[in-house]
Amino acid sequence: MLDSLHELWTDISEPFFTGVSLLIGFTYAHLLTWLGFVLGILIIGRMLNEKRTPSNIFAWAFAVLFIPWVGVPLYFLLGGRKSRGLVERKRRVMEDSRYLAGEDVPTEELKKLRKTEGNSCKLLPDATSTFDAILEEIENSEKCIHIMTYILTKDDAGIPIVEALTRKARQGVKVRLLLDAFGCFASRGKWLDELKSAGGEVARFMPLLPLHSHSSANLRNHRKLAIFDHRRAITGGQNIDTRFMGPTPDEKTFKDFSIEVEGPVLRHLNFIFLNDWIFASGQKARNFADIFSMDFPKTGRSSLEIIESGPEVANDALYERILELVQDCRESMTIVTPYFVPDEVLFRSLIVKAHSGRNVRLIIPRHSNQKLVDVARFHYLRLLNDAGVDVQFYMPGMIHAKLILIDGTIALSGSANFDMRSLFVNFEMGIVHTDPADFSAFQEWVHVIEKDCQPMDEVPVAQGKSRRLVEDFAHLVGPLL
Repeated sequence: MLDSLHELWTDISEPFFTGVSLLIGFTYAHLLTWLGFVLGILIIGRMLNEKRTPSNIFAWAFAVLFIPWVGVPLYFLLGGRKSRGLVERKRRVMEDSRYLAGEDVPTEELKKLRKTEGNSCKLLPDATSTFDAILEEIENSEKCIHIMTYILTKDDAGIPIVEALTRKARQGVKVRLLLDAFGCFASRGKWLDELKSAGGEVARFMPLLPLHSHSSANLRNHRKLAIFDHRRAITGGQNIDTRFMGPTPDEKTFKDFSIEVEGPVLRHLNFIFLNDWIFASGQKARNFADIFSMDFPKTGRSSLEIIESGPEVANDALYERILELVQDCRESMTIVTPYFVPDEVLFRSLIVKAHSGRNVRLIIPRHSNQKLVDVARFHYLRLLNDAGVDVQFYMPGMIHAKLILIDGTIALSGSANFDMRSLFVNFEMGIVHTDPADFSAFQEWVHVIEKDCQPMDEVPVAQGKSRRLVEDFAHLVGPLL
């Protein structure tokens, strides 16, 4: 009797509990799907409110709506462009700094203040010249050394520079080292403890861990700037890493340059470093009032315009200046960049200039250190090439320089790549040069590298359906790179 009841109960209960389990699993799965969908809609609404580019919105919309279990977490980790809390905190630091610097003025007036006359500007054309110049300036510094970099590596470039900074700190020179937390993630640990023990200060820009309201994995400080005694500076696109600079020439070193400047422009370069330092270190702007109020005599003939770009800067100042230069081009334009994934407006502007008879040239590495970016760029390169743009591949290796030359009169150098991350997300810096001597130096540098370039039509490129599918996918996610 009991056996019969047990068999009956088993026959009834097993299907019942199996059905309940399936129902719960089905409901749970659909609940997650609906939750992901709702979050995706909210994310798209936020991006529309931020006035992002259509390509960026479409790329993220595809990710968060069609693969929400991947796209939604990635957005919260990497997708935030202008986090309100971070932006407001950084903006308050900037406003305090501007007040102390005597620049408590409207934005249009501030743009005029960023243009300075009477500077000296020297091109450091390669890896060894930049490395040697930094070490020489560290050695000659008597009061203060301020350095910020996206990458600092414990290698034949980083070790000598950190050791030199440590020696100067022991001698009483004030040393402040600002590192981007993401770019310098591999150099965390005890490596810099000796510098700190000697009296040097080290801060990390937006630490990745622990996650909190004052940090973001997506917003990175990509600026490279070294200031010595507040009076002399070296800046450009080179990181402190043997891939970018070092004591001896190496064929594997990236082709790049920096510039060394002195004069009234240091007022603005000091402002940029201190503004980022105060934000990262939590120190008070009033502690640096004496630096903000310094005067800088003229030292040369160079006219330089400093352009800050970042989430806390109104609009997208560097992007708008690049777009203005491109659209105002009357005769010729040369763009040198390691990565080329432009937004639609810049891309179409280049095509229009080529169609209207302007001589437009683009110099990029045949193979960069970012493989997916290399694939994503081919959609743009083919259309530019068809439009008459002279697309040139630098063949020997990686070219990391960022430079735009316009009409034989205007040059733009700095830290920003020709991609949407640099132009719309990162903290970047650009310098506009209008002195003929400065332009000639940049032009001569380009003449040297173009000897190792080949036109796109002469460089074999993989073909086939599978290649096109990969390119289409890379082009789709290009705005996220």
